[in-house]
This record gives sequence, C-alpha cells and structure tokens, in this order.
Amino acid sequence: MMIFLVFIIIEPVSYLAFKYRYNWPVIENYKARLESVENYSFNEKLEVIMPITGTTIVHATPEFVDRFKINDYKGLGIFDDGVDNDKELYALLIGDSFTRGIGSKDNLLYGWVEIVERKIKKLDLLNLGYSGSGQIQQINFYNKIKKHFKHQIVLMNFTLGSDFRDNVEKYFDSNDYFARLPDSIDKNKFIRNVQYASNYRTSFHFLAFSPVRLYSVWSILAIYEKLISKHPPFSNIDKDLQQYSKVASMFNEKEIPASVKSLRRKKTVTQESPDGKFVYSFDPRLYQTSMGQIAERIAKHSAGIINAFFEHLRREKKHFILILHPSREQIYLNNFSKDTYNFDYARDKLKNYLNKNISLFDLTVPMRNAAKETNNPLYYRIDGHYTQEGYKIAANLICEFLLNDDFIKEHIVVNN
Repeated sequence: MMIFLVFIIIEPVSYLAFKYRYNWPVIENYKARLESVENYSFNEKLEVIMPITGTTIVHATPEFVDRFKINDYKGLGIFDDGVDNDKELYALLIGDSFTRGIGSKDNLLYGWVEIVERKIKKLDLLNLGYSGSGQIQQINFYNKIKKHFKHQIVLMNFTLGSDFRDNVEKYFDSNDYFARLPDSIDKNKFIRNVQYASNYRTSFHFLAFSPVRLYSVWSILAIYEKLISKHPPFSNIDKDLQQYSKVASMFNEKEIPASVKSLRRKKTVTQESPDGKFVYSFDPRLYQTSMGQIAERIAKHSAGIINAFFEHLRREKKHFILILHPSREQIYLNNFSKDTYNFDYARDKLKNYLNKNISLFDLTVPMRNAAKETNNPLYYRIDGHYTQEGYKIAANLICEFLLNDDFIKEHIVVNN
C-alpha cells in the first residue's frame, strides 16, 4: 500500500518535471537520431565515412530539427542535391555544420549553399560540409576525395570561434583511424556502435521503447545519468566508443606539438546577453583584451594551416576561396563589454596572417549590419547556428561576393 501511495505521488510529479524540462518532441527525435546511426558507412576506396544514399540524417535540438535527405553522386551519399553536368564551373565546399546547413531545418531548401547555387546558374556548389571539425580534418578529407569530384574551385568555410579551437585540439582523424582497422573488424558496425553510444541516453531509451511510459522511472534514470553514466550499468553499449575515445586522446597527446597544446581551451564562458535574447558560450581567450598574446598565437596557427593548403591548391591549379563565418557573440555582443572583450581581435589577427593572395570573404561586418536591419534573429537563442533568416542573409552576401570573384567572372557568363 505504501509503495502504491508513493507511486501515485511521484508519477505525476515526474511527468510534470519531464514536460517542464522538455517542451519539444524529445523522445520522437531521440528515436530518429538512433535510426540515423544506421545511415553512415565507410567507403573503402576513398577511406572516408559517408552518408548512405537514399537515407535521411536527423539532427535534433530543443530549438530545431534538421532532416538531411542524402542524394547520390557516383555511388556516394552527399548532403547535396547532386551534381549538374551542364554547369561551367564546379566548386567543392569543405567545412563544418555551417556549411552543411545545421539549423536550416532543410538544407536543400534553406541552407546557404543551395540558395547560392540557385542564384548563380552556371556554378555548381557541391556541399561537403561534413568533412571534419577544423581545417586539419577538412583538408585531410579533401585530399582523400578530390579525384572523385570534378572541380576547379575549393571553397573553404572557417567558423570564427569553433574552428580556432578545433585546430589546436583535434589532430586525430576518424577516417584515418577506421582505414587502419584490421580487416577482421567490421568497420561499418564499429562506426555505428560509436555513434549509437554517443547518442544513447538511458532515460530517453526507457521512454522511447518501454511498452509503458513510467515517468517516475524516467526521473530515477535521469538522476543515474547525471551522477554516474548515460549508459546502462553492466552493458557493453559504450565499449567501442571507449576504445575510440581512448585512441583519439592518445593520438592527440602524442601528435599535437607542445607549443600548440598550450593553446588548448582552459575554460568556457557562458552568459546571457544583456537584452536576454541569447545565451552565449565561448572561449574568452579569443576575445579577452588581457589575453591578446594567446589569441594571436591561436589565430596564427589556424592561418598557417590555411596558407599551406592554399599553396598546395595553387600548385594543383585550383582556385581557392575562403569564407569566414562569424560566431554569434561577434554579431550581437560586439557593443557590450568592450572593456573586457574585443570580439574582433582573433578574427583580425587571423586575417593579418593569411596570405594576401587568398580570395577572402569575411561575413562578420555585413552580417552585423544586417542584424541591425531586422528584428528576426540570425542565430538561435541557445544553439550557435544560423537560423533560416541567418542562412538567407549569409547566402545573399556570399552570392554577391562570388559574382565579383575574378576567377569566376573570367570563366563564366553569370546568369542570375
């Protein structure tokens, strides 16, 4: 009787706690993310992990849900509408989630890459915006796949903020790791095990797959996750993930030079904007006026990676374009905390160290000006990606820049 009384008290309280914390379809999206784990495979010929043609990759957050439809190009799955054979110029786009279109909800309709492609009719932009975290991984990815795709242009996207960090922290490359695994290991199964464990949440899993949804059990499992682990006890769900993470950590410790290790992030500042519209999370060293020397070294390191790649492409007769995507704090916090932070500092240093022959477009000031002209946010409140409005504005600005790029003007008659 006592157990029953406790249950009828705890169950409704737990239900209300769940609904208060998750006012979005979290369980449905959790199931979709787990299903997406099956939609990647390792291409043995190119030695890269690629999405599987004909599938849908789901990325879900409390603020938006992206559903990426995977199309085919020569047997490879791509986050793109495909390659048109009647174009005059072809560009490969490498970058991270801002290139892929995270936050656009449908990158084929609202991602900046497809918007630009629809505007410049004779230029085909192939979106490879899943090519790694930071330029080291992205360049490695490009070198593996470049012969598979016809192109005269390489368009690299640098995210001001996260790419600075990734370039000093992430030398380990998952594609190289899986390529070196012995033939006795099923690489596709290993990849899916790693992704499955990365997405797994014991409390969500119970609600998603239990025949009876007991929110009191969810609350107990949520406490267990917070205190112990997001994986169930006495299971091997995270066995491959632990092995993968250990190898990645050991590789980075061994391969990252000591001078670069000293630049790794020590802490993250999280704060709400004075107007309450956004919650920011950033590495203060990139902007803190008292830490200028560290920011300059971080910027110089990234510039060195990009400059070396530019010279490599020049020898291969490829035209290189670099686009700088601003972080949210650079757009909305620029007028605040000027005594403590200079949100342009690391960006300015990066530009100073970049080769002056690089065709460079910095979105920061144009996006900052655009933000003043609209009441619609260009970024999500918590997540740091562009909103659909942000992607639209970025696309228009990038389109204008590309139309005035000397190489593009020389090789095509622009048809808007």
